[in-house]
Amino acid sequence: RDAEKALAIRRGEIAQGKFSLATTEKPVKFEKLVEAYLKWADENHKSPERDYTSCKNLLAYFTGGKNIYSFSLWGVEKYKSERKKQGREPETINKEIGALRRMFNLALRGVLSVKVGRNPIQGVKLLKVPQSKVRTLKEWEFNKLYSAASESFRPILLCAYMTGMRRSEIAKLKWEDVDLEDGYIHVSETKN
Repeated sequence: RDAEKALAIRRGEIAQGKFSLATTEKPVKFEKLVEAYLKWADENHKSPERDYTSCKNLLAYFTGGKNIYSFSLWGVEKYKSERKKQGREPETINKEIGALRRMFNLALRGVLSVKVGRNPIQGVKLLKVPQSKVRTLKEWEFNKLYSAASESFRPILLCAYMTGMRRSEIAKLKWEDVDLEDGYIHVSETKN
């Protein structure tokens, strides 16, 4: 019974981040993990700007020389609550939590220069994001926008309205992607 009681106490300490399973390992500062992650993001993401923004916000909250073994689910829940109080959208908070989770998972797999023995925030839940309704322009709205646009911007507007292509997809188009004979536009880089 005493052993079971001690085990229950230890589990509680681990859940609160007061006790680390990796006590024999040298503590690693959170800043080092972020630095290693951003280096990885620069090499592996097309546009790591979102990672930089997420890490800046995470570092602003988890300051004071916090080591990676002192992270806990409770600490992440407090972070989410604080960001909500600051008026941040659930999508933004989820992206930040996703970056934090990715950092620990990459370090756990040995991809980053910083190594961890376990992911202390494994099982963290993301916030529910309300479904937003996609609104399309009515024909009269598009005509008004089209007539107010500059002459050079009108083909871009027309392409977006008629095809539903994203702005980035339209911006990357080259003449070899356009088949005027058959009436097709070939999109080489797309999200879906």
